[in-house]
Amino acid sequence: MRLKNLFYSRYIYLILAFLNSTANTKTLSISEKISRSYSKGIKISLVPWMKERLHESNSLNEQYNLLQELILLVGSQHFELLADSDLKKHRSEPVAYILGKKLFNKGLYYEAEKYLEIIRKSSSLYPHAQYILGIISVTSKNYARADNHFSKCFDEGNQWMSDYSGPPYVNKQFKMLKDLCQVAKARSYYGQGKLLTSELKFMELDKRSRVWPAILIDEAWMHFYLGNYNRTLGKIVTYNAPQLQFSTHADVSSLASYSYLKMCLYDDVLKISNKYEKSTIAEIEELNEIRRSPYSSNTQSFNRLRKHPSFFFYNESLRWAEIEVQRIRKDNSLGSENELLENLDDFVDFQKNIIARQMKRLADKRIYDLRQTLESLSYLKLEVLGRKKESLYKGKELKGVRGDVKYLKRNQKQYFWDFPGEFWADELGDYVFALASECENEKKL
Repeated sequence: MRLKNLFYSRYIYLILAFLNSTANTKTLSISEKISRSYSKGIKISLVPWMKERLHESNSLNEQYNLLQELILLVGSQHFELLADSDLKKHRSEPVAYILGKKLFNKGLYYEAEKYLEIIRKSSSLYPHAQYILGIISVTSKNYARADNHFSKCFDEGNQWMSDYSGPPYVNKQFKMLKDLCQVAKARSYYGQGKLLTSELKFMELDKRSRVWPAILIDEAWMHFYLGNYNRTLGKIVTYNAPQLQFSTHADVSSLASYSYLKMCLYDDVLKISNKYEKSTIAEIEELNEIRRSPYSSNTQSFNRLRKHPSFFFYNESLRWAEIEVQRIRKDNSLGSENELLENLDDFVDFQKNIIARQMKRLADKRIYDLRQTLESLSYLKLEVLGRKKESLYKGKELKGVRGDVKYLKRNQKQYFWDFPGEFWADELGDYVFALASECENEKKL
């Protein structure tokens, strides 16, 4: 009986040894394929294999450098779906970034900080990590620390924008990151109530930046809180320029209405409210169609959402994946051509799912913002009707002088324009209205 048990134990041991040997051979085989393909300039096709390596192995050795580059090329989302246990067993900067970003997206800021702070200045992921750390510092109202993070992000993003030698869309990514950090500093001052400092910081951003259209609404609200309602309206009207209509914020109409209300221009408030109600119902229907079919929609709302800066980088990585397809088909020395092409198919499917999720996320946010604006406008409309009713009971007539330049301060570099509908590209964002307030006992603006 003892001999029988001994034989059985050795048999089980041999089976387990064989299984472990097979797993190790498989991991090693994938590692070799990755190294050989990477040495020949193949990158995006390696994403599925790198995910498998992260799951199966405890260390990627020199392939951590490839992982860092893949994060720049395709984003970290491809790796964030891996289990935390698969990621935490790897001690490297690119994996720390994946974990940090994953935790940040879950709202676990303290845990995210611990991983993001691991990333050193020499890493190309350093400016990305500094941006997220800055956002975390703002949420905790540690503005001095946030300013430090955003400054490092700006400086290093600017450096990597020049130094990166891969696909040019990554250089553009660093350019946008640098601009985002510059804007984040301005918004940080805004959050602290330092509005004049914030205004100067916003003005430093190049109007050619992909980020610039988004800051118009920030500047408009800033001027509103400063009491510069004519400048608020000037910022808002910029969104009517054909090249900027894609980025119009949902709360533009409510902010314009608030500004007109502050100047007691009640008919303008009602005009905006009535126009917005009609257009919003149609837009929400289009957005719900996008949520159902994020790929096949051909509506105005769809065309507006797909101009979001994130889609440029998603689509560029798809374009470079197609370039790799052509390279793989022409190069017979890779030795794993069919597997690499299958990898690319997997990558493309996953990337399209990311794009669909982003489209749905933007549509959901837009619907929420539109409904919030509708609610705000309904309250403003009731406020205006109440004020007009009160004025009628008092026998007062609500009218005044509109558009008189004497209500507008200007310097020697500012000019008046009758504005019959034209938009000058180099003047976008600098328009100012010249409306007089019709409120009683209020100084002319």
